Amino acid sequence: MREPAAETERASASSDGAGAGGAGAPPERSAPEDPRLVAAHDAFDRGDFATLRRLTRAVERAERGPGGDRALADAARRLRRRVEVDPMQVVVLVACLALWAFLAFEYLPR
Repeated sequence: MREPAAETERASASSDGAGAGGAGAPPERSAPEDPRLVAAHDAFDRGDFATLRRLTRAVERAERGPGGDRALADAARRLRRRVEVDPMQVVVLVACLALWAFLAFEYLPR
């Protein structure tokens, strides 16, 4: 029998982009309606990830201080996290390059 807490954790993990939706699913738009965040969502929809990163960093900086909207900063952080490089992809790429270099230098005629 599954516990309700485990189901809630799974649901929240999938809404952050780590679940079944993955990076291909559109980001949630249930965050606070702010023109800067709407522009960031539009940039995501267009595939303009450089603009998305710039806009979400600006929102986070503006809302970080006292009196800032914490929910808005968190929504901007979640949106930017969807387009960041996956650390596991970097590890796999480095491992493949290391294997290629080893095989090339080991088996090339000297």
